[in-house]
Amino acid sequence: MRPASTVHIVLLVILFVIMVQGQVINKSNGRLNKNIISVACRKNPGFEQVFYESARMCLFWSNDTKTFADAKADCKARGARLGVFKGADKMALLTSQFSIWSRDIWIGLDDIQNEGTFVWHDGTVLDKKDYYPLYFDIKNPNDYENNQDCVQLWNESSKMDDDMCYVAKHYVCEKVQ
Repeated sequence: MRPASTVHIVLLVILFVIMVQGQVINKSNGRLNKNIISVACRKNPGFEQVFYESARMCLFWSNDTKTFADAKADCKARGARLGVFKGADKMALLTSQFSIWSRDIWIGLDDIQNEGTFVWHDGTVLDKKDYYPLYFDIKNPNDYENNQDCVQLWNESSKMDDDMCYVAKHYVCEKVQ
C-alpha cells in the first residue's frame, strides 16, 4: 500500500508543476488568452504572457513614450528586445492588443541600415512579397521625406507604418524565452 501512496504524491507534484507553468488558469478575451500564471514570464516584472492561436509571447507594454532608440535601449535594459511580430498569428496577437492600447506603438522592425530593407530585431529580413496585406497597408511603407526608418503599429490603420525614429511613442518589448 505504501508504494501506491508515493506514486500518488509524485503524480500530484507533476500536476502542480503543470498548473504553475500556466497551462490551467487562463482569462479569455475573445480568441485572445492571457495566461495568468507563467513561470518564465512572471519572473520579469511588467511582462505578461499573451497567446493567440499558435503565437505565444512574453510582452511588456510601455506606459510612457520614448524615441525608437530609447525604446530599444529600455527593452534591452529589461533583458528583452522590441517586439518581433513575424507571421499572421503574431500580427493578429499584436492587433488584438491594439484595440486595448489604441495608440501608435514602436515594434522591433526598421530599415535604418538600408532603406527599403526592413529587418526584424531578431536579424531576419521582412521579404517585400510579405508586405501586403499582412503587415502594411497600401500607402506604407513610404519613407516620407526620406526620413522614416523605424516601424510602428499605426493607430490610424491598425497596420505597420514607417515613421521618423526621433518621435516619442509607446512601445512593446518581447522577452525571448
